Amino acid sequence: MAASYIKEYGFDVEFVEKLDRERDDIKCAICFMVLREPLQGSKCGHRYCKKCIEEFHEKNPKKCPQDWQDNEWFKDLGKEREILDLKIRCQNHRDGCTWQNELRDQEEHLKTCDFETIQCNLRCGEAVLRKNLINHLDKDCPFISTCEYSDFGCLFKGTRDQLYNHMSQAINQHFSLEVKHEIRNFKKEFSDKLQEKDLRIQKITKEFDAQLKEKDDEIKQLREDVDCAKKDLQRTSNENKENHKAIEETKRDFNRVIDETKIEQQKALNKSMEIMSMMFDIMDKNTHEFTNGSLRERSDHVHNLNKKLAKENKLTLQILRLPQCPYYSFTIENFKTQFEEAKKTNKRISSPNFLTINGYLGRLNIYLNGGGNGKDSHVTVFFRNLKGPYDNSLKWPIPWKSLSLTLFVNSKEIGKESDQSSDGGGKWKDHFIRPIGDKGKGFGFDKPFNHKLIDNLTDEDVVVIKYDMDC
Repeated sequence: MAASYIKEYGFDVEFVEKLDRERDDIKCAICFMVLREPLQGSKCGHRYCKKCIEEFHEKNPKKCPQDWQDNEWFKDLGKEREILDLKIRCQNHRDGCTWQNELRDQEEHLKTCDFETIQCNLRCGEAVLRKNLINHLDKDCPFISTCEYSDFGCLFKGTRDQLYNHMSQAINQHFSLEVKHEIRNFKKEFSDKLQEKDLRIQKITKEFDAQLKEKDDEIKQLREDVDCAKKDLQRTSNENKENHKAIEETKRDFNRVIDETKIEQQKALNKSMEIMSMMFDIMDKNTHEFTNGSLRERSDHVHNLNKKLAKENKLTLQILRLPQCPYYSFTIENFKTQFEEAKKTNKRISSPNFLTINGYLGRLNIYLNGGGNGKDSHVTVFFRNLKGPYDNSLKWPIPWKSLSLTLFVNSKEIGKESDQSSDGGGKWKDHFIRPIGDKGKGFGFDKPFNHKLIDNLTDEDVVVIKYDMDC
């Protein structure tokens, strides 16, 4: 960076064109720089910068520093004009400035030169190039502050006083930015959860299609087995008919033999006939029982498969209809009356049962006059985990990340209490296990809302408590 411009002493400059000689006639013999406002001695003819010779004369009046003659000193306007007509480069040319012009224009140029080193105009003490001043004020100057709503989209930057005025005048703008920011976050969370649900549904649908195909294959195989059984039955029936035909022929043969046989052989022959008849009856009976039993078993198997498929269809529909709720708000009407009654009886009020966004069932238990460490001074709020319709498909213990309670009076938020977990429950994990009976343990805050927060109730006489659990 070039040396800074020092007003009143000689010019420390670099000429555009190289001079023929050293030109001592344009240099001051005191500061050794190019003459500024040159004064010339009346006798010796030596020239010096006005500032340089005046400081010398404070101790050596009228003397010439070179020959110590007494002189009268006068302005050398001709030499000054000659010097100011010379063309020079900007003293910041080594830093990149390309300006070239007469020496007389240097001072005016330096007022706007982008490569001139200047002090921060907010007086933070930092020296920067003029071209970098805006960037310094925007990013580096410690006297510049950004709006605390910059993360929400506010672009304001200024001094502390300007920031104070901005904060008091832009309340509505900041509220709008905060609401838009919350809406964007909610849309993103909702979109992420919806995408997660879609992926789960796609997975369930894929598994269901695979199971359905497997069942179709089983039914197809059963039909083939039934067809084979029918063919076996038909073949058995045909064989029985042939057997009956053979029996009839055998009977006729026996009758013919009986007619021809002697009387003493008649008894033995009759006995043989009876035995054969009994054997054929047993064969018919066994064939009939085998056929009916096989068909009945296969029919029962097909019926059981249909019942199982219907049950799986019902479960899939339940999962598809799983409700979603980002947070739960419990409105307490006639609050003053209920509050006074709670002071006397410590009566507890409970919200209706509700489902969280993840499908966990629960309710809020509220002690208006406090409970535990908050008795007689705070409103105490607990969340009670209940047995729900979707417990079989949920994770246990509840893998909560954060819990928050927000108190609204006269439609304005006046208090908030929250807790966070980094390990899915921490020391409160036992309070979020799956309920063994109808309800599990409660979790909440003894002292979330001081009674002083509800002293300014209006005629609306309504208090709202918002509960939010992020899993």
